[in-house]
Amino acid sequence: MRTARFSHRFLQSPLPGFAAVICAILSLGCCIAHAATIVVTTTADGFDAAGTAAAITLAALPGPDGVVTLREAVCAANSNAGADLITFAINGTFTLAGAANEDNGGSGDLDIKQSLTIQGNGIGNTIIDGNGIERIFDVFPAAATSFTVTGLTLRNGDTRAASFKEGGAIYLHNNVITLIGSCRINNNFSGANGAIENRGTLTITNSDLSGNQTIPASGSVVGGALHNAGALTIVNSTITNNLVRGEGGGIATTTANGVTVSLVNTLIAGNTASVTGGGLGNGGGVSTTGNQGTILFHNCTISENHADNNGGGAYLVTPGGGTGNATLINATVANNTADFDNNGAGAGGGIAQNTAAVTLRNTIVASNFNSIVSVRDDLSGAMVASGSFNLIGDATGSSGLVNGINNNQVGSGASPIDAKLAPLQNNGGSSRTHALLAGSPAVNAGSNGLLPADAFDLDGDGNNGEALPVDQRGVGFARVIGGAVDLGAYEQPPVNIAPVVGALNNYTVNAGVSISFTATATDTNGDAITFSLANPPPFASITTAGAFSWRPRISQAGTTNAVRIVATDNGTPNLSGTNTFTVVVNPLSPVHFSSAAVSNANFSVIISGFTGPDYVVQASTNLINWFALSTNVSPVTPFQYTDPAKASNSFRAYRIWLQP
Repeated sequence: MRTARFSHRFLQSPLPGFAAVICAILSLGCCIAHAATIVVTTTADGFDAAGTAAAITLAALPGPDGVVTLREAVCAANSNAGADLITFAINGTFTLAGAANEDNGGSGDLDIKQSLTIQGNGIGNTIIDGNGIERIFDVFPAAATSFTVTGLTLRNGDTRAASFKEGGAIYLHNNVITLIGSCRINNNFSGANGAIENRGTLTITNSDLSGNQTIPASGSVVGGALHNAGALTIVNSTITNNLVRGEGGGIATTTANGVTVSLVNTLIAGNTASVTGGGLGNGGGVSTTGNQGTILFHNCTISENHADNNGGGAYLVTPGGGTGNATLINATVANNTADFDNNGAGAGGGIAQNTAAVTLRNTIVASNFNSIVSVRDDLSGAMVASGSFNLIGDATGSSGLVNGINNNQVGSGASPIDAKLAPLQNNGGSSRTHALLAGSPAVNAGSNGLLPADAFDLDGDGNNGEALPVDQRGVGFARVIGGAVDLGAYEQPPVNIAPVVGALNNYTVNAGVSISFTATATDTNGDAITFSLANPPPFASITTAGAFSWRPRISQAGTTNAVRIVATDNGTPNLSGTNTFTVVVNPLSPVHFSSAAVSNANFSVIISGFTGPDYVVQASTNLINWFALSTNVSPVTPFQYTDPAKASNSFRAYRIWLQP
């Protein structure tokens, strides 16, 4: 079945917590005019649409079995000129089958030979399982100019066999432009060079690369999750818990002079570079061995990575006399460990530098260690001296950055600086971060002028020229709060200060006298305030806007009441301020009839007492049953009451009832 389609929908990230898709990047894959749309209708593997995989065409789909497999869809796209689109009418796990080392897509991996977009239904719905046969996608450069995968999980690829090694999940050959968006690439095995081997131009957004292993039969290799030998951009993604026997537990990059690698709003955590089996064990999170190009880290966290040798967090190196360089802006490098095998060899728990030009700006490198005995070891090697506005916990073993020069805070073994970092955890947003605790010297200690441009429009406002508007967590988490940017990848929210309730007057009143006023409160943070009462006396009330009212009852006469007003803000966390005033309700005074007279058959009486309550004149003809004749609301005493109905009654008694 062949249909034309000239656009497809923008995908929202299927990964929990990940931000919306980055428009500037996904425009590569979402605005392509597709030559054909091919719909996969079964999770089964194999083909029957033609005698050989190379002979499958669009016209042959579906085959005699009436369904279209993913393999048939890929082979048909290979035979059709132009950029095709593959979608899925069915959810599930698509397990690859057949022998390895077949390069026409007929068995084993899926060989991509034309420009193609594969659009899954989300990482939990479209799972492509390599079944341990070989890699999952092999993208050839002969005719392919672009390759896009979105909304997929790629797992269980395996290239540890001697006949192929690179790219346990995906091999991207030279000249291929690739977008991986909203994908999970996990539990893949490689004999060399990562779950992803990139030799073209690769962009990864809103994706998770985790649990991948690069394990050679012997010797040292590079890249646990990814090896990059081309241009690379990673945005809003996580690279976690990957392993290499060699260098670059998370990422290894070996680009040429003039090529840039950019990592933005990305977490690199829990990765390991091991020496087991002869591996070099450098760069638990990142290694740039052999790199001649530029690598940039903006709003990134490098944490809890381990290297058996040098560079627990990052090993930044270039060949002697090379041009390789790295710049970290608003990065947090913490809780990484060098010499993780504890054999006494290895340095640079946070960052190890060797010949590469490493520049730090607005960056925290602290609480990193050497060996499992937790010796402080944040930096090793020479940092570029012009680096500024950084916090280094303990710079022992490094040079270039000096405490107090260029607004750097640099600790030493004798006087380390505590950055006051919270554990790596979910603080909201797209990935885990180290929050800044109260009193952290990193708060408001950076330079707004060092923030790079928002090249990938992280806040989706269409402005790529503004300074980074968000921290690593993405939309909803402003990059600058309090006038100056914080150091590191996390921006501390305003420290909430409790509201202050305004001055209150004390009152001494009679029962029945109403008290009313509007309470006020101020909030330093400008938060909205709501009012309430804490354990108020009966019948006292206050509105959320602060309007207080209370008319003490007769039963409350002779009491002293402490009234506490509470003002609560809507900050994080909610905080409250209180203030208390006192109301003394006087004891009851005598109430009596002071005189009485009969005139023209009317009975008049003068009533004396105290001001405040309502005076209810009641009458009875038998001294048992009483009924109200008149209610005088908080009258001024004495006052006169005249009963016009007295003439019609031979006997009538009167009394005064006070309320409320």
